[in-house]
Order: sequence, then C-alpha cells, then structure tokens
Amino acid sequence: MAKRFIDTDIWSKKWFMALSPEYKCAFMYMFTNCDCIGLWDPNELLASFQIGNAEIDWNYFYNLISKQIEILPNGKIFLKNFCHFQYGKLKETCKPHKRYIHELKKHNLYERVSKGYPEGIDTLQEEDIEKEKKENKENPKGYQKSIDTLQKEINNPEKNRGPKPAPSRKRSTSFPCSVEKIIAAYPRQSHHVESIRAAASVIDLLFDSGKFVNYETVEAYLLDRVEQYAAAVKQWAPAEKQFLPKCSTWMEAGQYNDDPNTWKRTPKQGQSNATEKTSNNFKNSRVHYNSMPQRPPGDF
Repeated sequence: MAKRFIDTDIWSKKWFMALSPEYKCAFMYMFTNCDCIGLWDPNELLASFQIGNAEIDWNYFYNLISKQIEILPNGKIFLKNFCHFQYGKLKETCKPHKRYIHELKKHNLYERVSKGYPEGIDTLQEEDIEKEKKENKENPKGYQKSIDTLQKEINNPEKNRGPKPAPSRKRSTSFPCSVEKIIAAYPRQSHHVESIRAAASVIDLLFDSGKFVNYETVEAYLLDRVEQYAAAVKQWAPAEKQFLPKCSTWMEAGQYNDDPNTWKRTPKQGQSNATEKTSNNFKNSRVHYNSMPQRPPGDF
C-alpha cells in the first residue's frame, strides 16, 4: 500500500474549490491511484464505479484541471507538481531518488521535472501571485482593482468570469430548513429521510430546467404546491385519506406539477352524507332497542 504526502491546504485553493463534489473525488482518486512519479493510467469506468457516480464527464474534468495535469501521447495523465511536492529536488546522487529518476527518464519527463515548468503553469498559487503583482503595479495606491480593470469586466462579463465550474447535480446532505418545511407541510408524515431526499432531488430537477432564477424560488414554488395539495386533502372523506401516497412517492411521480383541480374530490351522488347516515342509523337502532319492553329480572 503506497503512502504519500498531501497538501492539507488543497481544500482552500481556488481551483479545487471551483470543482463540484464528484470532481473533487475524481481528482483525489487520481492522486491516490497514480504511480510513484505521478502517472495515472486512466480507467474511467473503474474510477466512476469506485467513486459511486457514473455521470462524471471525464473530458470536461480534464479541461477543468488542465493546469494541474498533462495528458501524455501514450494516453497516461501526469500530475505536474507531484514529484516536486513528494520528493523535493531530485538528485541522481541520492539513492532513494534513483528509482524515480529512472521512471521519469523512461517517460521522457526527467528534464521537465528537474528544470521545472515554464512560469505560470506549474501551480495556481504562482499564477495568483503574478496576478497580484500585476494588479499592484497598475494600482500603486492600494485599490483592489483599477477602474480600467473593472470597466473591462463590465464590458466582457463572460470573458472575466473564468472557467465554468462543474455543475452540481446533487444537493448537500445537510438538507436545508426550507426542505424540512416543505416536508412538514405534506399531509402525510412518514419515511422522513426518504421524503427529504426526494424533495431535494425534485428541487435540483426543477432548478436544472432553467425556469427558475435560484434555489429559493424553486423551494417557494414547491412549498406552495404542497400547501395547495394539503388544503385539498383536508376536504377528502376519511375513507379516501387512507390511500394518500407517501411524500417521496408523490414527489417522484411529479404530482406537484398536476392541475390543483385534480386534487379535489367531489363526493358521488347519494354518498355525500354517508358518515352522517351511518351515525343516524346507529342512533335510531339504539332508540328502538331502548323502547322495547324489558323482561323482569329472573323471568326466564
């Protein structure tokens, strides 16, 4: 079992923060499964299976981390800063380094690692430092950004937005209070965790449809539909309420998109006062029984 060093500050680096959870797992999988010099022979099918997400777009992922990796002509992926971080400066006189140097030479990577990469493509940290120096030169008074820079960002918002972050297909497992509120409004309270997961999945599905500006509007819409459904269920007869579906079933079937008029139940003719009739018949039978003549005690 191989052991290697890892930068604990990776979670606060901008390029890593921009990745969605599944792409963060993909990078950590690649980091922990590469060989001693940072070479990974891609097996996307096995990686997706072990990560637990078959929807990972690997080509899109490679583009997201293009500054941290290099795809070699033989198809293998090389982590650019791996050797420098794990072993420091490699020396041919150092016996532990000889194995790594031999592997690097085997793949024509030794000169690149020993001399270093051109400035600006090794790590994102160096790129941020250079960018900060450039901004300080343009802005000697200490402003964060010059007026010209701000004007360029206003005129070209798409250009200055940077690489598109990976789409988040799943909601956080902490489940926000708004989802809890939606579940609490549903008329049948059962299978709580299953209901929350279904509601969170529906919220993501509605947001991805592009019809809503943000998650708040999606949650407000879904809450309104659940409250309308609960109000309609209140008017149902008790016999009909026993067939009320679970919240998760209702969500997964997409019944929140149904016409609210279909949620109303109109009693059939002759059955509108079924409960009252049953109660009156019972009372009448009691009165009839009490009016019957009673036998004297002990008279058999």
